[in-house]
Amino acid sequence: MNEIVLETKGLTKYYGAALAVDHLDLKVPAGCICGFVGRNGAGKTTAIKLMLGLLAPTAGSSKLLGCDSGALTPEIRQRIGYVTERHRLFRWMSIGDLERFQRYSFRISGIRGSFPI
Repeated sequence: MNEIVLETKGLTKYYGAALAVDHLDLKVPAGCICGFVGRNGAGKTTAIKLMLGLLAPTAGSSKLLGCDSGALTPEIRQRIGYVTERHRLFRWMSIGDLERFQRYSFRISGIRGSFPI
C-alpha cells in the first residue's frame, strides 16, 4: 500500500456562521495527483490553506507528509509548493530576483531561507 502524504479527517471551517469546508475526509497516497474542482466560493482555496496550516480549522484535522498541518516543520515546508490564485509578481524583477524575494519572505516569517542580494 502507498504511503499517505495528505490526510484530512472531518476538516471543517466556518467564517462566522458561513460554512466554508464541511467535514472533509481525504486521503492522498504518494505519487497521486489530486485536484479540486468546483464553483467560486465552494471552499477549494480554504481547504488547501487548512491543509497547509495557513488557516486554523474550526474542527477536524489535517496531516501533510506525516505532520499535523498546524505544526509543519521548516523541513516539511521546504518540500511543499503553493502558488496563490492572485499571486502578484513584480514585473521589473528577474526570475532570480523573485526567487530571492520569496526566500526572504519565508525567512522573516520563521521559515528557513535567505536573501543574498
